[in-house]
Amino acid sequence: MRLYCALALWFLFYFLQPAISQDFGTSNSVPGDPSAGALAKEVPGVPIHIVRDTQNHLFIPITVNGVQSWWGLDTGFMFSIIDPAIARKAHLKQAADANHVPFNARVNSQICPIVTVADLRSGALSFGQAKIPVFEIDSRRHEKSPEVGNSFEMGGILGMDFLSRFHAIIDFDRQELVLSLNGSGPPADATDPGYTQVALRRVNGRRLEVSCQLGTTTSPFLVDTGAPGTSCPVQLAVQNRIRLRHKPFTEALIGGGPTRAFTGRVNDFRIGTFSCGNTDLNFADLSLRRSYSGQPPEYLLGVDLLWKYHAILDIDHSLLELSQSRR
Repeated sequence: MRLYCALALWFLFYFLQPAISQDFGTSNSVPGDPSAGALAKEVPGVPIHIVRDTQNHLFIPITVNGVQSWWGLDTGFMFSIIDPAIARKAHLKQAADANHVPFNARVNSQICPIVTVADLRSGALSFGQAKIPVFEIDSRRHEKSPEVGNSFEMGGILGMDFLSRFHAIIDFDRQELVLSLNGSGPPADATDPGYTQVALRRVNGRRLEVSCQLGTTTSPFLVDTGAPGTSCPVQLAVQNRIRLRHKPFTEALIGGGPTRAFTGRVNDFRIGTFSCGNTDLNFADLSLRRSYSGQPPEYLLGVDLLWKYHAILDIDHSLLELSQSRR
């Protein structure tokens, strides 16, 4: 997913000496540091429960300087951001260099401050200090979670910088995000009955793509956990003579604006070597997307099919596992 579309940062989001909390090791532990202690070495990854909201977006609880909110997981977004409402609640200050010159980010032609988070954590798991751009998330007011209830409040987006930094595995079957502060573990083995392992291609460092076949056309699809549905350009439907229907509603990428779309039934849609059989896909309205974002639309492998086929997404090793049934 792209926040409207392009994101250019003058100063990249990063973490400083991320630590494992007292529950998992010493408070001064650094990933890969032998001094972290035996207990830290025994914990290859820490699972965090994923909440799916009414917009088909994925969230985990994040605490910023003691203020808790819910942050979206977005493999289609290269960088992480925090909403200004949460930045104000947490009393975050703008980061600056030694000469007190403030750091800023350019997000969609807007100059946005970069703030310093002294303690970013999820539950007992601490990620240490971070510097994050502040940008208002348009979809924030529409995000609701029946599982969480009225206390649900969207606070930010965790992009590929965060997910790569902490060796994330997104397990849709178990509804868990597994993060490791001790370095990457071995790649997931396709040992579960019925699972097919599909290799992904990493583009520009933080973009994961998979080859998908639709009719006679094979195209690279962005693996995008910020996209509620799998979609591709409407021209592809025309080329493959797919009958289209207007969707009765609009949907939004996490953090983005609405996108009008059509739906169409595709015979034997394939993700790598994995066959999805007959599949209903979204086809983007090109004229609307181009006028709205100024950029051509994406081929997106979204949350709908990742949930349906019990996906295990190993970001560190660029692997995707899919199955017709739960393990």
